[in-house]
Amino acid sequence: MKKTLSLIGLFVLSLLMLVGCNSEGGSSGAAATGNNQSEGPGSLPNQMTWSVYDVGTSGYAEMSAIANMLTSEYNTRIRMLPSATGIGRMIPMKNGTASLAKLGDESQYAFEGLEEFSALEWGPQDLRAVWSPIAHFGLGVRANDSFEKIEDLKGKKVPYFPGNISVNVKTEAMLAFGGLTWDDVEVIELAAYGSQTDALLQKKIDVVSGIPSGAIFFEADSKGGIRWIEMAAENDEGWSRAREVAQWLFAEPRDDGAGMEGDVTLLGYGYSLVSYADQKNIKGVLEAMDENFEQVKDTVPGAILYAKDRVLTDPIGIPFHDETVEFFKDQGLWDEEKQAKNDALVQRANDLKAAWETVTDEAKKQGISKDEFSEYWLKRKAELVK
Repeated sequence: MKKTLSLIGLFVLSLLMLVGCNSEGGSSGAAATGNNQSEGPGSLPNQMTWSVYDVGTSGYAEMSAIANMLTSEYNTRIRMLPSATGIGRMIPMKNGTASLAKLGDESQYAFEGLEEFSALEWGPQDLRAVWSPIAHFGLGVRANDSFEKIEDLKGKKVPYFPGNISVNVKTEAMLAFGGLTWDDVEVIELAAYGSQTDALLQKKIDVVSGIPSGAIFFEADSKGGIRWIEMAAENDEGWSRAREVAQWLFAEPRDDGAGMEGDVTLLGYGYSLVSYADQKNIKGVLEAMDENFEQVKDTVPGAILYAKDRVLTDPIGIPFHDETVEFFKDQGLWDEEKQAKNDALVQRANDLKAAWETVTDEAKKQGISKDEFSEYWLKRKAELVK
C-alpha cells in the first residue's frame, strides 16, 4: 500500500513541475492541444491541457500516470486542471482551455442538457467518448461498523456534494438499490469529494461514496480500516431500482479497492475520457497509450482497466469520437452493430442541437427569464426529442 501511495505522490509531483500552456479559447476546445507535434504515433500534440477530478481521486492518479508516460516518451507536456465539480470540469472544455476531460456521469448530463446543463448558458454539449475504462463505485463504511446492507443506512449520515452530479447520482442509485431515497437518510453536504474520508474517520458521516481504488480511500483504510457494502448481482429488484436512477450502471465485481480482500460487487460504469466532437489529434493519444501500456498498467490501482481489451467499446449514453472509432476498427474492436448504435447517438446529438436552437428562440420571443428557462427547456425537450 505504501508503495502505491508513493507512486501516486511521485506522479503528482512530476506533473506539478510540468509547464502547461493554454491556447486561444473556443467553444469546443479544439485548439487546446497546441500547434506543434511531438515525435510519436499519429498526430500527438507536444502540449495538452486536461480537465480532471481533484487531487487524491483515482481519476486524477490514473490520468497522472498517462500524462507522465506521454511526457517521458514523447516530451508531450500536460497541464492538469483539477476540479471537485462536474461544472468545474466542463468549463475548461467549453471555453477551449482543455482538449480532454476525465468525466463521470456529468458527460451524460452535459450531452443531454440536463441538471445544471439545462441552464441557458449551457444546453446540450456536443461531446464524444474518447476512451471508456470501466470504473467501480460503492458505499464504504468504517471496518468496525455494523452496516452490512444498504438498507442499514436508513437514518444515517450520507454525503452529498453540491455541483458534483456524477457522485450524487450514483449515491442516489445505490440508495435506491437498498430501497432508500435521500429522504430516508441524513444528508450531509461536503464541499469536495476528497474531503469525505476525513469526515468518515471523524464520524461526521457514516458512509463514503466513491471509487474504492482512489488514494483517499487507501489512506483512510490505513488509518482505521474501510469496508464496502456488497451490491449482489443477483438482486434483480435492487438493480432495477438503481437503473431507474441512472440507466448506464451495471454490476461490477472488483478486488483492487481499499480494504478489499476478495471480489466485492459494486456499481460499474464507463469513467470516460471525453472531448468535443471536433477535437483533433485524438487517435495519436490512443495509439501512444496502447503502444506504451506496459509502462502504465501497474503504476496506480485502476490503470490496468485502460487496456484496449478491457475498456467499453459499446456506445452507451454518448457517441464515440470519430478517431476513437478509427482506432477501434484498426484493432478489430468495432462492428456494424456498434456503428449503428454510434450513428444513432450522433443523430441524437444533432436532434438535441436543433431542439435547443428552437427552444432558445421561443424563450427569447416569449420573454422567458433565465430562472424560468431550465423548466421550459426540459418540458419542450421531452416534446421535441424522443
